[in-house]
Amino acid sequence: DFVWSEHEFNDGEKENKRVLRKFTKEFKRMAAETPEGLRNSKLLTAALDLALACVKCYELDKADSIYRRCIGECRRRGMPWDVKCIQDMATLRCKQHRQADAADLLEELASIAPPHPATFINLGTVYNQLRQYDKA
Repeated sequence: DFVWSEHEFNDGEKENKRVLRKFTKEFKRMAAETPEGLRNSKLLTAALDLALACVKCYELDKADSIYRRCIGECRRRGMPWDVKCIQDMATLRCKQHRQADAADLLEELASIAPPHPATFINLGTVYNQLRQYDKA
């Protein structure tokens, strides 16, 4: 199990970046030792965890890059991989102030996953931010 995303990142910008660089270096070493790449469950788990750590550290472009590399494999695998990746990508899109993209991802999530109150609350929030009150 990976715990990079569980790090609090409360130690100031300089220290947070140092810690994230360490996590990234660990991931790159792991990736270099995994010839099948993201088709390997352990590496895919690590990639999703690193992306979430990047979001927590507000390294949003890095997180975006990781999620874009992972989403195809996660969709290919189906649940729970696609649900985790899509939900986390929607969170990232909100932090990037890309609510329309977040809404698209949340609509996709609602169509593939069992109904969950958090999905509908998040959709309502995003549609309110977009002033699409009829959808909220």
